[in-house]
Amino acid sequence: MWIVDVHSYYAYKLLEHLEKSPNMTNRIASAKLGVSVKLTHIVVSKLIEKGLIHTTKRDGRSFFYFLTPKGIAEKARLTYEFLDFTKQFYQQARKSSSEVCQRLAITGVKHVALLGAGDLAEITFLGISEHRLKLTHVFDDASTNVNFMGAPVQSASEMPEAGKAKFTKVLVALYDPTQPLQPNYLPRGLKPDKRFVWVMEPKDLMKSIEENAPAPVRDE
Repeated sequence: MWIVDVHSYYAYKLLEHLEKSPNMTNRIASAKLGVSVKLTHIVVSKLIEKGLIHTTKRDGRSFFYFLTPKGIAEKARLTYEFLDFTKQFYQQARKSSSEVCQRLAITGVKHVALLGAGDLAEITFLGISEHRLKLTHVFDDASTNVNFMGAPVQSASEMPEAGKAKFTKVLVALYDPTQPLQPNYLPRGLKPDKRFVWVMEPKDLMKSIEENAPAPVRDE
C-alpha cells in the first residue's frame, strides 16, 4: 500500500499534527489540510471510529485529541510508506525530467521557463543544465524566493502569452501532494497550452513503484 490517495494523505497529516500537539479543532485541522471544515470533520470522525485517536472535553464544546497506541503505530506505518514513496518519486523525477530536457534540446529548443521553484524544480534544473538549455524565467505563486538558480521568480499570473516571451517551453515542476500521480497537473487559474511540458510521467512512476514493491507474503 502506497500513499498516493487523498484519504491516506489526510490521515497522515492529522496524525502527524496530533503527535506534536493535542490542541486541534476542526478549523485548525481544516487549515492544515487545506480543505473544508465539513470534510475535515469526516476525516477526524473516521480516525476516531478506527480507534486511532480519542478525545477528552476541554471546555464547553472544545476537545483535546490524543493519539492512541494504535494511532501511534499507524502514524509510524504511514510515515514509512510516505518516505518510501517520496524516495521513488524523486528518483523517477530525475530520470523523467532529464529525458524531457533531452527531447527538447534535440528538437531545437534553447530557452525554457520553470513552473515551480521547489524540490522538483531543483531536480529538473539538473536536466536543464545537463542538456544545455537556458532557464530564463521561473513562475511560482507559493515560493518566497526572489531568485531561483539565477532566474527571477514571478507569479504565474505574470506569465507572458505564447509568442511574447523569450522562452518557448514551460517545464511544469509542480504536482498535487495529495494526488502525485495526477496527470497534467496545473495550479488553479492556468490553462494548458502547447508551451507546457510536464517533467513527470505518472505511468512511469507507477511502473517504478510496482517494480520496487516488496513481494507479497504468501500464507503457508
